[in-house]
Amino acid sequence: MSWVDNCAYIASSSPNFLGWGVTADPSTYGVAVIDVSDPSAPKAVRVLRDRGALYSSEAMDAVSTPNRKVLIAGTYEGGIKPKEDARWLSIYDASDCANPKLTAEYRWPENVHSLSVSPNGKRVYATQINPFTGKGGLHVLDISDLANPHYLGKFGITRTDGSSFEFATHEVSFSADETRI
Repeated sequence: MSWVDNCAYIASSSPNFLGWGVTADPSTYGVAVIDVSDPSAPKAVRVLRDRGALYSSEAMDAVSTPNRKVLIAGTYEGGIKPKEDARWLSIYDASDCANPKLTAEYRWPENVHSLSVSPNGKRVYATQINPFTGKGGLHVLDISDLANPHYLGKFGITRTDGSSFEFATHEVSFSADETRI
């Protein structure tokens, strides 16, 4: 779940997650937009069903800054049909939190696991995990222009001793000044 202002966003997952092999009607999947302005009576507003939003599960995040409100949702673990569903990211302007506007869709160069938006709402960090090798990396996407995302690359991590490695992680968090992850 993520949130902006008085709205909560709740993601569904792929029924194929962990190889369960369950098939289901894709119209039952997506990101639910819930108006929680009255916490005692939350209201379902709509369901986002863009390519990245269909099976986002743990691959969703939102950020609200004084200048922008962003919601991102990406296909988690390949979706129902990995060749078609995998690697998609839907980027939304959530200025009107109950009616997020799709600004762009982006296809990652590799399947990603978890997504985080930088505190200033201008970058998306996507972790990658290979369940067979335990290796991964950190993909970075510039979303300064919400309509035109720009891929910055896949990075490893540098340890305090100067050595580096590819890593597997679930999600990232940031220092307030965004100089450390």
